[in-house]
Amino acid sequence: MHVDDIGDKKVEVYVQLSGNPRGIPVVYLHGGPGDHAEPEIRRLFNPRIYHILQFDQRGCGRSRPANHVLKNTTQLLIKDIEMIRQYVNADKLVVAGGSWGTTLALAYAIKHPCLGLILRGVYDLSKGPDKVLGYMYPDLEAAITKLTRGRSSAQMLRSHTRKAYMKMTNDPRPMYVTSPPHGDDLKTLMNLTLVGNHYDSNDFFLTKRAIYRGLKRITCPVYIVQGRYDLVTPPVMAYNICQKLKKCNLQFVPGGHTYHDLVDGLVKASDDLAKNISLT
Repeated sequence: MHVDDIGDKKVEVYVQLSGNPRGIPVVYLHGGPGDHAEPEIRRLFNPRIYHILQFDQRGCGRSRPANHVLKNTTQLLIKDIEMIRQYVNADKLVVAGGSWGTTLALAYAIKHPCLGLILRGVYDLSKGPDKVLGYMYPDLEAAITKLTRGRSSAQMLRSHTRKAYMKMTNDPRPMYVTSPPHGDDLKTLMNLTLVGNHYDSNDFFLTKRAIYRGLKRITCPVYIVQGRYDLVTPPVMAYNICQKLKKCNLQFVPGGHTYHDLVDGLVKASDDLAKNISLT
């Protein structure tokens, strides 16, 4: 889908539609920033009930140009979601997401009415997660410190050790508790590092205060499935967000950050939400 232009180049996001075209439209927002849509995500939603919309955010996955950051902000991603909503001729969407995708989902829902939200690994823009990871993975933190030797992310990405840096800073082990870690390919690592660094260095083009202040505008049902042992986005974030929402169902499950650990809870959440939605 053509969503923007950079000079004479088109900005295109890859969009994938599956499930029931007449069903409840649900858009899933991947994490990162810099990750991509995964086919396995479809199993979180009953394909007879849901029209499942997935897309690779700007610069990510199969979207083009790859790794681009010139026109790549949270506000523009919200605009892209709106274009997808209009493309499928939906009045409102269920918005689901994990990790960074939860932040984007909340930012979208603050601006646009939704049928409901399904969130996993809620990130509220707090600065604390790095400390949690440091306590639990001191060996990994020490290895990164030794490799970088005080150099910034931008400097590391220009160095001859950038591949090692990308692999080390995107080590999948801290995300998994009950399922085996799944590593990413080099292209995804590049997306995660370049696009992720762009968002991180710009404070994700949002503020924690703006998110919390805007939660009162979200009146739709919100289902949160949170890993009790999530080291990447600690459970206190999901708890604090839920306390500020009008209609929030928060379920803690024995798992980590990745959806692989939380499939049963997420399927139940999507089934429960569907029972409370009527498109007629």
